Amino acid sequence: MAEDTTRTVTIQISPYTMIAVALFVLGLIFLYSVREVLFIIFFAFILTSTLREPVRKLTERRVPKVLAILAIYLGIFLSFTLVLTLVAVPLARETIRFFDNLPELLEKILTGLNRIGSELGLVSRNIDSDIVDENLGGWVDTIQSNLGNLVDIGRQGAAGAIE
Repeated sequence: MAEDTTRTVTIQISPYTMIAVALFVLGLIFLYSVREVLFIIFFAFILTSTLREPVRKLTERRVPKVLAILAIYLGIFLSFTLVLTLVAVPLARETIRFFDNLPELLEKILTGLNRIGSELGLVSRNIDSDIVDENLGGWVDTIQSNLGNLVDIGRQGAAGAIE
């Protein structure tokens, strides 16, 4: 016969452990509440570390430190504007063209899938393109609108940088 062996386990938590856990949770809550400030400080540290060497080299060539820092910031700003103008705006424009042509592309894909499925005997009924158009229409319009806004912002930024 099997003996009924039950043991009672007692867990004791010391007051020090409870205080340590409470302080740890409060510390996490504090870090979460100041996360934006910590991010800004971290970003400033990265930026300072990155710019230290170019500023040092410019000051060795007798360029004043303030002017060296301003020149580097101007170079970063112009580089960002150039990338936005040359890459992001045409990319957004081409993406808008893609979404304009998406219904025709989907129609071709669905026609091909329906043809392959019926030739192989895998599909008992064809996929209706009207259902796909109804489901895709809303999010395609939203993406096109947002990308159009990006193109306009890029044009305004490029025009402002040129002037």
